[in-house]
Amino acid sequence: MLFKLSAVALFMASSVVAFPSFIHSERLAPIVTSADADIVPDSYFVVFKSGVRVQDHSAWVQSLHKRDLSVNGIWDSFTNGIKHVYDMDSFQGIAGRFRPDVLEEIRKNPD
Repeated sequence: MLFKLSAVALFMASSVVAFPSFIHSERLAPIVTSADADIVPDSYFVVFKSGVRVQDHSAWVQSLHKRDLSVNGIWDSFTNGIKHVYDMDSFQGIAGRFRPDVLEEIRKNPD
């Protein structure tokens, strides 16, 4: 699954203008944001291609978050991690707040 990461504000923004962030690599899923969005730091929507098992990918991201907690401490458990899971016919993905190293792992995932 190739997925796109979007700033939380993109989902809420009505603007149709979007541009890729400077944080892009051929090996990483792009981060997309609206030009006039109010960005919430470290908060993202991870949008899945159709056919992806949301439960499986969510569990994998939770395991990344738990591993990150063991390194960075329990305080992050209150602010970071998956906040919402979306499993609708027209939209599948997760929303959450992710530390940079966790976000990089999510972006590297070929699913």
